Amino acid sequence: MLLRLLPVALLALAAESVDQQSRGIDPRSAEPYASQPPGVFRCLSGKQTIPFTQLNDEFCDCDDGSDEPGTSACSAVPTAPGFFCLNEGHAGTWIKSSRVGDFVCDCCDGSDELETGAGCANTCAADAVAAAAAAKAGAAELTAGLQKKAEMVGAAAKHVGDKLGQLTSKAREKKSLEIRIATLVEQKRRMELAEKQEGEQAAKKKDLQIASSLGLDTLSAEALRTLVVGVLRDGSAAVVNHTNTLRAAAGQRPLDPTMAPVQRAAASAATGISTQLLAACDATEKAAGEAAKSAQQGAADCEEARASAASALRDVSSAAAAARAGEDASKGLQDAETMMSDAIEKAAQGLKAVRQHTACACASSGRLL
Repeated sequence: MLLRLLPVALLALAAESVDQQSRGIDPRSAEPYASQPPGVFRCLSGKQTIPFTQLNDEFCDCDDGSDEPGTSACSAVPTAPGFFCLNEGHAGTWIKSSRVGDFVCDCCDGSDELETGAGCANTCAADAVAAAAAAKAGAAELTAGLQKKAEMVGAAAKHVGDKLGQLTSKAREKKSLEIRIATLVEQKRRMELAEKQEGEQAAKKKDLQIASSLGLDTLSAEALRTLVVGVLRDGSAAVVNHTNTLRAAAGQRPLDPTMAPVQRAAASAATGISTQLLAACDATEKAAGEAAKSAQQGAADCEEARASAASALRDVSSAAAAARAGEDASKGLQDAETMMSDAIEKAAQGLKAVRQHTACACASSGRLL
């Protein structure tokens, strides 16, 4: 009876030996662990060969620890391959060699604790179901995330497109406004220039009208010279006399030279005119060398000088009349002095032009200044 059971026992022992030697090996990389040549194992480093029976014998024979994939004997070797859990029905996994036989169930099939009797239950089927559910949930979450991402990308693209459109519109508006501003600035410049020219023409026309009303436009250079010399010589008396001469020619009552306001106004005018005329004479002497170049413009300048003188004399006449007829002598004097100041300035400008240009103009017309 025992002889009959012996072959069966030997076969079981051989099968267990084979299973023991293949423990911890990944089937996808099991080829190097085949006995080549028979009964011999070549360490994966290629440096050593050991008897095949020494695989997984709880003793580290190879320097790279490759002879103990199913035990923890070579756990101290850095290059040891580790232990592969087959986990049938689920995904296979690698664990460190040091975790084999430590009474802790690391593999779901319990293959890392077969020799310790730790009683590890096979949870691979349940783990597979849980992993599938987790994978499905992860896939759904990924799909939702990708959809959300697509929506956000679409919204961002639309937002960017809208902003670019607004930016383009604003750029066009800015360009239009810049053109409009440039046009308005140019229009303003032209209007100001036209206003200035119109004002100058109006002032010149007014001066010419005043000169004509006072008869200065018909005076010869000699008559103008006599008037200027009279102002320089007689002062206020010459101003009053000339004013009364013009008023008499116009049929107006002459001014009373004994009235204090008239005297003060005439004296102020004569003093200012004399001072300005003396300054004009000094400037004229210095510019005499350049007077010849302006011969052709002499006549026109004489007319402008006459207009300025007429304006000055008209202001003198108006100031004196206001001083005579005014009920408030102080106010009349104030107005007279203001008008005299303006008259002095205008007369100085006119007489300066006369001194610069009338020499040539009068010489060409046969008159002397």
